[in-house]
Amino acid sequence: MLLEKSNIAEFDAPTVVSMFDMKTPMDTCDHARYDDLLKIDELWRLIGNTHTDFVRDNPETLRSVMDGLDYLVVRDGNRQIVGAISVLDCKRGGLFKIDSLAVDPPERGKGYARVLVRGAIELCMDRQAKKICTLALPASQPLLSSLGFEVYKTNYDGDASMFLEIDRKTAA
Repeated sequence: MLLEKSNIAEFDAPTVVSMFDMKTPMDTCDHARYDDLLKIDELWRLIGNTHTDFVRDNPETLRSVMDGLDYLVVRDGNRQIVGAISVLDCKRGGLFKIDSLAVDPPERGKGYARVLVRGAIELCMDRQAKKICTLALPASQPLLSSLGFEVYKTNYDGDASMFLEIDRKTAA
């Protein structure tokens, strides 16, 4: 899979990861700032992920819990976060994991999830990933498949373990 970067730009924190040559201004995926973490936590709750319940009221603890992941976000025209994705470097020979992906329900169907997944893939490729894995909900499986992910195993509830092999010859 070949992902191209164009027009890498500065943003007010820390830097823009990807700006894809697409048709709308929302196609920017950037690193989250610490003050974005509570909004990201709200997005995770929309998909049933409540792993941060015990630290919700303590931003400092929430920050330390979330420090082990990279968070990419997309923002609408008002610079409000409408989607987020988290990426974990498993520190095992180039293995990365997309941990969570969520888009605000009123914003779904507008391409935000595709921008986030492409940004996550690009981030992993920049860090020399060999393989990216994820546990995908049924709703996100067609998107991930369209970006090159393959199903390894489907669970009883329809969630699928998926992976993407990074071909360095193709990606170069």
